[in-house]
Amino acid sequence: MLRLIAVAAFLAVPLFAESNINVAQVLPDGAQKLQNMSFAPYEGAVTNIHVGGGAGADYLTFDFIVRAAKGSEILCRMSLPPAERWDGRLWGHGHGGYAGSVWNVPAPKGYARVMCDLGMGRSTGHRKHAPTAMNEEEWKDFGWRATHLMTVFSKRFCAAYYGKPPHHSYFTGGSTGGGQAMHEAIRFPEDYDGVVAVVPAQGRIALEASLFHRNQMLVENGRPLLSTNQLQIVADAAISCMKDRDEPYCAGKYLSDPRECEAFEKEIFDRAAEKDPVFAQPDIRRRLHEIYAGPVVDGVRVHHGYPYGARITYGPGHFCFATHLLGIPGSPAPKNATWKDFLSFAEKRGGDLDALDPDLRRFAARGGKIISSVGFEDQTVPFPAALQHWEETAELFGSTDKVREFYRAYFLPGAAHGGIGRAMRNLPGYGGDINGKLMDWVKKGIAPEDIEVKTNDGDMIHVAPYPEKASRDAAGVWRRKPASRSFRRAFRPGQRAKGNCGLRENSCKKPSCP
Repeated sequence: MLRLIAVAAFLAVPLFAESNINVAQVLPDGAQKLQNMSFAPYEGAVTNIHVGGGAGADYLTFDFIVRAAKGSEILCRMSLPPAERWDGRLWGHGHGGYAGSVWNVPAPKGYARVMCDLGMGRSTGHRKHAPTAMNEEEWKDFGWRATHLMTVFSKRFCAAYYGKPPHHSYFTGGSTGGGQAMHEAIRFPEDYDGVVAVVPAQGRIALEASLFHRNQMLVENGRPLLSTNQLQIVADAAISCMKDRDEPYCAGKYLSDPRECEAFEKEIFDRAAEKDPVFAQPDIRRRLHEIYAGPVVDGVRVHHGYPYGARITYGPGHFCFATHLLGIPGSPAPKNATWKDFLSFAEKRGGDLDALDPDLRRFAARGGKIISSVGFEDQTVPFPAALQHWEETAELFGSTDKVREFYRAYFLPGAAHGGIGRAMRNLPGYGGDINGKLMDWVKKGIAPEDIEVKTNDGDMIHVAPYPEKASRDAAGVWRRKPASRSFRRAFRPGQRAKGNCGLRENSCKKPSCP
């Protein structure tokens, strides 16, 4: 049994903090080797090397910059424990949002730890001053290259400082960081032995399409058609509708699986109309139906549809789409943007941004392991992209059992982004216990089974690895049963996709590090 007491969701992004070298400090033996290390075939430099900081009082902490090409500048921060306390492991840490900063990552238990700004420091102004236009090399860095180069050079630093490379390397990240974890497993299977991906933004095209679609459906002439309270009514109506149909442990509180609501959509809208007559209007129902079903544009399903029961949000949050159109990170998408604009963006950027290729055969062959935790109520990174990826991986491998030998996905009922989930304000996935389970799986072959999570009301619930779900009987005994296997398949631009709803396949190949 994997017991997880939920910890803080990985959303807050601390600012990059400069700190000067203390010239009076006595640096440990080996520090000079780090300063002199070559970054060939790239340009790079080590800076800000010092002892102490947030990682630990006796840790050697330093920044290093890698310039993969003209226009690329990847800032990384690494912390190394004293040689006598290093346990031989490297932990990479993911970022959140659109990154652009680094901070001191706490490094207990003798791990070497590293993170990077995803090459976004210059364009985001290191979160200190006005952003500037994003160039083509930064798209690659943000999408996949920065994490890989951070990892390559971190291993070299370990070898230089300790006289040997790490014997095992692991990665943990959530949201954008969860996408980093999946990019690494898919594109660079030799980088990490195991990864933890929490609410992974691995289908960035789909999540931005979902937000763009909600804005189209619910905003007219710059004004929202429904208030925040009204949107909460329709979300709550799904919970009410399923009260007598859902698992007893969550009935009336949150949904065990929002996919089971689809057959009852009319009843959900009727219940919402009992609270507010606006939901009896055919036009409002049509708009909400399209949000939950997902848009089909010129025969292409652009995203999978919004989860029933999740709080419906909209606003200027489609960072990559807006940046593609306007160049400046953080800009809202133009009000006159169209689906034609979006599909053009998807075709051009999807190959760099999405981590949805199901071909994990090299990762699995070398013994790599993935633990993924996804919120069924996630309003920012809707769950269907992760679900589609797991199912398509099972199709490629020929069975669910083969996939579960290396890839365990947990779909968490009532869990959302940013601490607003009905069942849990914070998501499991960060911290010692799950990291320990990942290492046990990698080193000892002990696969994680049910996750036990404490909910907001103090209940302890079980979550089974997909494609099973946990159910609690009248005696309080948890058992497993098959989960629904239904899912909508959305297109994956720039990648070979089975059943891609007619979208033409382009000639884009999976990028490799230059």
